[in-house]
Amino acid sequence: MMCGLRYEIHLLVHSFKADVNDEERPSFGESHLLFYYQRYFKKPLQLRNFGVNTNMELLEMVKDIIEVKPKTTLLDPQLSED
Repeated sequence: MMCGLRYEIHLLVHSFKADVNDEERPSFGESHLLFYYQRYFKKPLQLRNFGVNTNMELLEMVKDIIEVKPKTTLLDPQLSED
């Protein structure tokens, strides 16, 4: 389950960047995670399935692949697109 989550979040952030194709908007804020997850994967991201209540708690579980920038709260991928 966690491996799948890591993969999907990795794909989500890189797909968003490719789709938007705007240097001024490299990612989206953590508060929009559930919206974009639903939009890209056509299924809801159920936080309770992972035993957490907030997006930040979920992202803390996968901090090896994604970082939340402190000032902007944008999601910053830690792995290359490959």
